[in-house]
Amino acid sequence: MLGILGLITLSALAVFSLLYLSSSIPKKPPAVEKAVAAIKRNIDDIGVVTLVYGLFATFAVPVLMAGMLSSGVSIAAMFLPMFANLTLVIMALPYAFHRFEAGLKAKVNAAILTEIHNIMIWITTNEKYVGALGAALIVLCLAIHAF
Repeated sequence: MLGILGLITLSALAVFSLLYLSSSIPKKPPAVEKAVAAIKRNIDDIGVVTLVYGLFATFAVPVLMAGMLSSGVSIAAMFLPMFANLTLVIMALPYAFHRFEAGLKAKVNAAILTEIHNIMIWITTNEKYVGALGAALIVLCLAIHAF
């Protein structure tokens, strides 16, 4: 089960890292342009599914790894996938939040919604750093599982 969660997390991180980092590339190769166009056509659905998956996987990883920690698995092997899933949630949030915003307006204070909008603006204005974080987590997760 952990292997499947890891593959899904790495795939989703690759998709969102490509999406976030592609904006900082002035002249994109045709393959990158085609991939980004395909992602952007379905970004609302991808964002919602990724947000739900990221939240689920963040809480599932420690539960699934609880028995493995006593058998010699390092604590970094648990926290790195959790951090990767939380980064995935942060990356998907700007694309998925507008689906939940209408329902939250009646239940949440306007000041809190304003702060959530400010967070979304921060994520999208610093997209190359968020994308670089996602790419670095891909490398780290692959490196941890290689050893």
